[in-house]
Amino acid sequence: MHSCGTSIQTQQEALERLSHNRAAFAHIATPRDEITYVPVQVHVVTESDGDGAAPLSEVIEMMCLLNDEFIPVDVQFYMVGPIRTFANDQVYSSPNT
Repeated sequence: MHSCGTSIQTQQEALERLSHNRAAFAHIATPRDEITYVPVQVHVVTESDGDGAAPLSEVIEMMCLLNDEFIPVDVQFYMVGPIRTFANDQVYSSPNT
């Protein structure tokens, strides 16, 4: 599977932040018994020649994993618009810069 365009360390830090935020949110959230739907515009970064794009099946899998993580807080994401492709060698190979 492709990474999210960030280093492993950055992804780990984001997961730790997410875990902390979820724990903090659990103490202040009030049950609503309804789902909040959040639109997401997906962008896939490729090399300048178009190589290296995550296949559609992986994009969908990532959306499913994201939704699985947010089920406990009644938030679900859905894709809007076409998947946009951004072809740029610099961004593809050094996303943190």
